[in-house]
Amino acid sequence: MTKNVEHISLTTSASTHDEVILPPYPKEKKRQIWSNMWNHFTAMEGDEKKAKCQYCGVLIKYSNRTSGMQTHLGRCTAYDHDKTQPTQPNKRRKTNSEGKIVCSPSYSKFDQEECQALLVKTFMCCELPFCFVKNEVFRKLLITLQPRFYIPSRSTSRLDIWALYLEEKEKLKNSCQIMEEFV
Repeated sequence: MTKNVEHISLTTSASTHDEVILPPYPKEKKRQIWSNMWNHFTAMEGDEKKAKCQYCGVLIKYSNRTSGMQTHLGRCTAYDHDKTQPTQPNKRRKTNSEGKIVCSPSYSKFDQEECQALLVKTFMCCELPFCFVKNEVFRKLLITLQPRFYIPSRSTSRLDIWALYLEEKEKLKNSCQIMEEFV
C-alpha cells in the first residue's frame, strides 16, 4: 500500500538539497445532500450557487439553504402537485373514508359569512371606525391571512354592525322576559 506523498526540495544558501516529505493534503469533501428538494432541482456550475428547476427551468439561488427552492416548487405551474406523494408522512393531515384530504395546513374550510361576522364583532369590541376597512395595511393583513375573503365596504360593515346590534338587543329582551317569568 503506497501513500500519496508530496516531495518538496528546499534549497539553502549553501546549495545543499534537503528533501522534506509532507503528508498528503486532505481533499475537500463534498457535503452530503440531505434535502428532498434536490430531487426536483439540478445544481448549476459557476461562481453563484444556483439550481435549475427540472420542471420549468427557472434558476433559483440557494447559497446554503433550500427554502427558496421549496417556495418555488410550491408555486411552479409545470410541477404536478397531485401526482407526487409527500416524502414524509404529515401527521396533521386527516383523510376521510375516500382517502381525500379533509384537514391539513394547506386545505381549510372557508366561510365568507363567518369571517365577516367575526370582522363585525372585532369592529364592535375594538370600537374601530367603519372607515378602518379602507386602511391599506389592514386590507393587506386580511388578504394575507385569507386570500379568498372579500373585504366588505364601510357601508356594508355599518349595516352588519347594526344588524348584530338588533340581534343582540332581541336576545337581551328574550333573556329579560325569561328572568321575569322566574320572579
